[in-house]
Amino acid sequence: MDGSRDTAYSAQGTVWTTTLEGEEIQNAMAIAQDGVYIVSDHALYRFETDEQGAPRVDWRETYDRGTSIKPGSIDQGSGATPTLLGDDLITIGPNGTAYVGVYNGLIAVRDGDDG
Repeated sequence: MDGSRDTAYSAQGTVWTTTLEGEEIQNAMAIAQDGVYIVSDHALYRFETDEQGAPRVDWRETYDRGTSIKPGSIDQGSGATPTLLGDDLITIGPNGTAYVGVYNGLIAVRDGDDG
């Protein structure tokens, strides 16, 4: 592989994989009834399954990944697992700044708007 990571899911006893080309996943995922949330070194994702049970990207939101790899980090991206807050918010530590990015995933999912 060229630096990308495969992410595996199990749906109805079948294992499916998907590749985020040019991106790495170094954190755990957050799982909710509305999907699986994954943060790569470039973006925050929500995955759902298609009619066959294969994973598909429902939405993707880039974040401030900074300008370099910080000391103690594996890659130039978030060092945090996505955290679900209630039924409509998700948060990550974005790496580029001292703040915590909070994203309202339901707006992006339900109406196709990025925020």
